[in-house]
Amino acid sequence: MDALKTALAGSPAHLATLEELARITFDGTANVHATADGGATPLIQACRAGDLAGVTLLVAAGAAPTHAALIVAAAKGDLPTLQYLAERTGVGGWGGDLHPYNLEPLSGTNKRTSALHAAAAGGKRAVAAELVRRGAPVNTRRWDGATPLYLAAQGGFAGLLADLIAAGGDHGIQNENGASPLAVACQQRHAQVVRALLGVGADANRPMANGVTPIWSACDNGDHEVVRLLLAVGTLDVNVPGIKQYPPLYMACDGLHYDVIELMLADGRVDVNLPRRWTPLHEAAVSNAPDVVQLLVAHPATDLTIHDRNGSTALHIAFEEEHEDVAAAIIAGGGDRVDLSVVDSQADTYLYLACEHGFVGSAATILARSTAQINQTCWRDQTPLKIAVQWGHHEVVRLLLGTGLADVNGRVGTNLTPFATAFLGGMQDIAQDLLAAGADPRLPCTAKPEEDEVTLPCQEAAHRSTVAWWAGAHEWSALRHAATTGQGGVITRRLKLGTLAPDALPAAEQISAVRGAPDPITAAIVRRATLGWTPRTHMLHHPGFRDMVRTVVGVAERRYRRNVVNLPGEIWYYVLSFALRANHPPTLPVLRN
Repeated sequence: MDALKTALAGSPAHLATLEELARITFDGTANVHATADGGATPLIQACRAGDLAGVTLLVAAGAAPTHAALIVAAAKGDLPTLQYLAERTGVGGWGGDLHPYNLEPLSGTNKRTSALHAAAAGGKRAVAAELVRRGAPVNTRRWDGATPLYLAAQGGFAGLLADLIAAGGDHGIQNENGASPLAVACQQRHAQVVRALLGVGADANRPMANGVTPIWSACDNGDHEVVRLLLAVGTLDVNVPGIKQYPPLYMACDGLHYDVIELMLADGRVDVNLPRRWTPLHEAAVSNAPDVVQLLVAHPATDLTIHDRNGSTALHIAFEEEHEDVAAAIIAGGGDRVDLSVVDSQADTYLYLACEHGFVGSAATILARSTAQINQTCWRDQTPLKIAVQWGHHEVVRLLLGTGLADVNGRVGTNLTPFATAFLGGMQDIAQDLLAAGADPRLPCTAKPEEDEVTLPCQEAAHRSTVAWWAGAHEWSALRHAATTGQGGVITRRLKLGTLAPDALPAAEQISAVRGAPDPITAAIVRRATLGWTPRTHMLHHPGFRDMVRTVVGVAERRYRRNVVNLPGEIWYYVLSFALRANHPPTLPVLRN
């Protein structure tokens, strides 16, 4: 009865429950050892609820005070209940079959832990102090290898951590993953805990099983304060690689942690060029981070000539990714350390890439330093001028022409001159600038050196104005003859719709126009405008070359695996071109497919 009176002395909120519990307990109808669906006994449930009166009553009624109940009370931070149970169980035992996180009973887990572990994990400082006072061991390892000190560091409980260290806690014990208390504190960004551990001599270089060191984790997290604390350790190795062999500085650059990068670069022990095949500068360049790039380039030890596995420097990467601000930062900040003669795996120079992507500022800066690469051939034998024309970068073209050194008549790459490239692309303004710079429109402009003509898409709407400009600026007998003899409407329809009939001009005038044209471009326009090459068109031929025409058509059919009547007009064009080059003009009747 004394135990019952003690139990009934609980708070009013518990009174009704305790009265019912007392009645069914003392009349013999209650089973204090029963388990709920989750495996919890009434005693565990009372501990989880922080109900000391209920715990007292159940123990008085015969419930065994287990270590599992003690652990649950410790995790809850219930000091009175823990003291009551500790007097009856001791504090050094272990509880099994408890959920590893919420400590509820769970059959078959085998996740054994202690009351001190539970208190440390929850930051229950008063409970932990009571357990230590009662003799709980401070360096035991629970199911995952963690000590109470490790769990306090993981949770960021600096005061509790200090208590455990004072009680003999070993800060060098690692968990099953090789993580020390310092390692987990750095991972979790607990600067106060890091400071405390470094203050008692924790090893700042000890890696985890995956190779990750405390400084690596801090740089990866971008934790400025933790990085500062670690860099103050004189024996710190700041270049140990971690996951994927990336060093700490690289991880800071990967996360674009500007303040951390500044700290690291200010430390003379940091190697700014690791890893060698993809440096922090490469990573900052591909991430389009000009501020980070400026920091790295300003460091005197940064090597701007290191190539990645694909043969590209960081500046190549900046151009290829079209990060103009990054490219400008490297060129401006690198100064003479930027070797303008360096090429990538495709033989591209920096000037070529700047011209390809239309970066006028970068191209101007490079040319101000050196014009040695202005006519250097790069990928597919293209020059900076040719590639700038090809992509229609008019301002870059003007910049190159303004030097007076660019080769305006070079036939490189596709064997097209810069002028032919501009004309075929319908870029009239660029073509005019090239002519003013001395481009020769009479040079052959075919994509294939053995041919004397070019497939000119002048019938496309986007290019009609360029064709009209050329027609008005030059004396081409063929189209002028067509216009003055009433054929202008026919030629206009052909240029616009591609439907000029084969007999639009007399055959003799066609041939004389082609041969007498003042330049290859005019000749090509005349052919396109007068020979009528479209799908399902009539094919003109010489009697002696009927077999030759059939042979060429057969080759085309085998190559394209379909009937030539459905092929683009260019296929017909090449057939007729072959006959024309053989000096057998298409003058006689029509061979239909």
